[in-house]
Amino acid sequence: MALPPTPSAAEGKPTHQLGQAIAQLQALRQQHAELGMLDAVIDELSRCHQSIRQIASRHLMELDTANNSLSAALQLLWQGEDAGVYGSHLAFMLEPLHAMQVNAASELNRLL
Repeated sequence: MALPPTPSAAEGKPTHQLGQAIAQLQALRQQHAELGMLDAVIDELSRCHQSIRQIASRHLMELDTANNSLSAALQLLWQGEDAGVYGSHLAFMLEPLHAMQVNAASELNRLL
């Protein structure tokens, strides 16, 4: 003859299910907390990204202005009849600087 289930065995199954449900709810709560933290991280990264774009844009405008001034100065040095050897030498020395500024502007444009 089979014995009826003991009260502890009968209660064990629903208690186990309740424990599993609690564990699942805790996992969901943890995931939700992690998602909330992830949202905060995304927001902060978005603000950083916007700041970087603003700074890069400002530097690009300044670099473009400097490039235009240097380009005009180089044209005057290369074309000036009064410049002579000294002007040509100075223009020759400034050409790499102009090329570096153009490359830097190109790189900033690529990043934007």
